[in-house]
Amino acid sequence: MDLVVACAAFALAGAASRFAARPLRRPPAWSLRALAALAALGALAAPSDATGLEPLDAALRAGFAAAMTLAAAKARAGWALAAAAVTGAALVVADSTAEPLGWAALGLTLGLVLSGARLPEPTAIAGALLAQVLLRLDWPLATGASLGVGVVVAALVLAPGLARARRRTRRVVAWSVAGACVVCVAGSAAGIFTALDARPHVERGIDAAREGLAAFGGGEPERGRAALEEAAEAFAEAERATSSWWARSARGVPGVAQQARAVATLAGAGRDLAVVAVQTIDRSDLEAVRPRRGRVDLDAVRTLSGHLDAALSALVRAEDRLAAVDSPWLLAPLADRYDELVDRVVVARDDAETAATAARLTPALLGGDGPRRYFLAVQTPAEARGNGGFMGNWAEITAVDGRLELSRFGREPELSGAGADPAGRTLEGLDEYLARYGRDSLRYWGLVNFSPDFPTVATVMAQLYPQSGGERVDGVIAVDPYGLAALLEALGTVSVDGLDGRLDAGNAARFLLHEQYLLFDEGSNEDRVDLLGGTTRAVFDLLVGGGFDSPAALAAALGPAVDGRHLQLASIREDEQRFFDRIGAIGGVSPLRGDSVAFVGQNYAGNKIDWFLRREAAYEVDWDPATGSVRGVLEVRLRNDAPASGLPHSVIGWGGDVSAGQRPTADGENLMVLSMYSAVPAVEVTLDGEALSGSYQRELGRFVYSSEVSVPAGSVRTVRVVTEGAVPPGPVYRLDPFFQPMVTADRLDVSVRVADGWTIESVSDLEVAGPARATAAWTFDRGHAGEIVVRDSSEESLLDRLRGDG
Repeated sequence: MDLVVACAAFALAGAASRFAARPLRRPPAWSLRALAALAALGALAAPSDATGLEPLDAALRAGFAAAMTLAAAKARAGWALAAAAVTGAALVVADSTAEPLGWAALGLTLGLVLSGARLPEPTAIAGALLAQVLLRLDWPLATGASLGVGVVVAALVLAPGLARARRRTRRVVAWSVAGACVVCVAGSAAGIFTALDARPHVERGIDAAREGLAAFGGGEPERGRAALEEAAEAFAEAERATSSWWARSARGVPGVAQQARAVATLAGAGRDLAVVAVQTIDRSDLEAVRPRRGRVDLDAVRTLSGHLDAALSALVRAEDRLAAVDSPWLLAPLADRYDELVDRVVVARDDAETAATAARLTPALLGGDGPRRYFLAVQTPAEARGNGGFMGNWAEITAVDGRLELSRFGREPELSGAGADPAGRTLEGLDEYLARYGRDSLRYWGLVNFSPDFPTVATVMAQLYPQSGGERVDGVIAVDPYGLAALLEALGTVSVDGLDGRLDAGNAARFLLHEQYLLFDEGSNEDRVDLLGGTTRAVFDLLVGGGFDSPAALAAALGPAVDGRHLQLASIREDEQRFFDRIGAIGGVSPLRGDSVAFVGQNYAGNKIDWFLRREAAYEVDWDPATGSVRGVLEVRLRNDAPASGLPHSVIGWGGDVSAGQRPTADGENLMVLSMYSAVPAVEVTLDGEALSGSYQRELGRFVYSSEVSVPAGSVRTVRVVTEGAVPPGPVYRLDPFFQPMVTADRLDVSVRVADGWTIESVSDLEVAGPARATAAWTFDRGHAGEIVVRDSSEESLLDRLRGDG
């Protein structure tokens, strides 16, 4: 395309040379005026905005284009050629939607100079063309780079043209420039004074708003409301300071206008947001939506939903208003405050959208549109499963017109042996699950959650429950002792029949994961089962009885449990599932978008020995952006702190079945099936340096290598996996591991080395450890996804740096 443009430019140069052979004549005045008018019309379509006031900006653009056209007609062709040459040099490193016009101007002026002709009309055309290019020039090297080019080019045309103009014309221009300078100085002074007057109010408003939001997040609504009222008052003062007639005069001064509009918008948007926040608080009766005696008032929820939708609309309007005044010309102090408020509005909008969606969906979720039934899986990672832990207990929750009941509660064997045909159970649309885990997982409910992907597990449970003596369910909830402890963080304490003392957020997880198995003799398992059922019921009754301070406090308490996949939610309805995904509660494995690793263990000894298991891993990878080639080494260190004796058989003994072909284990021995997931195939798998036999499969878009691994009591073993392959080539590397909820959160140390010739430009959820190396130390109490962006330093040229690409 550049070659075509260049050829066209020189063709115009030749044409101009032939045209220049005509005798010199004075052009009629109407022809130059017509050219100036055409240039002005073309300028009206340009995106340049000197002040942000479109009528004024349009007039400035049109005036500039007309002036360039008329001045070029007066200037000699040499000055026009110099201006075109500067523009052409800029186009080598900058962009312009009118780039062909710039090369055409260069060819035209070159032809005029080569021929020695002095023709006003062609030089006027060149000036008009250059004006169109300059008004559309984009050079991201630095703020003001495009303007700098425009000033130089305009000076090369306007100054010589003005020097050759009539004295009367020069006098009019001089007085006009002087008047414009006076207006600009006066407007600038007004803008500076306004900014100084409004700044303390804006800062006080932002600080008060920050304090108010923090107070609400901390469960202090009264203090939060007072702070937001103060913010509204401060922003109103700032808005008054920016609304006077003399303050508005600053909005007509290029450069100053952006500052004035930004201050006024900050003040107005801040005031509106604070007022809407206070109104939402006053109109929203949060106490009315708290459950009472097992029932939620759905009419109160619907009323709250309307108020939250109004608040969300206000936030969206504020975001649009702030986006409209964004400008690279904002000065640092104001730009910092602008960015801070924009960031807070974006976060507040996301939170408001989440709250509004929750309020809109809650009536249906609680049976307002017809009865709902949910399956509750109570899991324990003390006996590891891919999705978190063995499901020893289950329950059924029903919701009818806002009333919630724990209608059924049972143990895993009750489902495994129930239904018309346990051996003939079927699944639809889950071929990958069946290929990976086999049909035994359909008969024995203790195996259904082998998959690390909760949407898959929830679908399996929802399909199997009606085949196992239950009813059709609308969703599935999975919770483990850490999730119950998080609930108690908001609910307080519970007492359970058969247990001395009370359970609270500090002791519930440890008791339910480990100590309960030490409390009862081996032959008193029924007492322990009753205790688990009583704990679940007690927590549920306290929850539906409204035993928490506020919905916000409950959500804050549950946040870490959701992040750690200790509380997972699924619905059979798409809109509800999207909402659960939005709040990070679906426990899903994300689609493969680059590189990925994971290690998932299944307890194969039928005990609760994973209380003592600690897993630490390191992943070192070499990546070549040019080819996408990756070579990774994943080392997983398995430490078993269990003793070989002295604890109940249910904790460290073997609970398997010889008739099912299972291998007995010694007391304290941790026997697991360890699955290593990767984006590219494994080429070598070893255990403590010796080759480890196993099976290759595919699951969740990844390669999986699975093998049986035994870790004796008090020992450490290391599994090493070498992977080789390629991810999509390009300058972005994404590492997207997933994790398994465990008693003790896993740790993964990451090191990514980039091939020679590439330099790291930016990272996300990683740290730069050198020009071509990034690292991370992740604890899997939440999800992580690292990203690296690189640039090709081996071929980086001066032009790349001048373009702003380097």
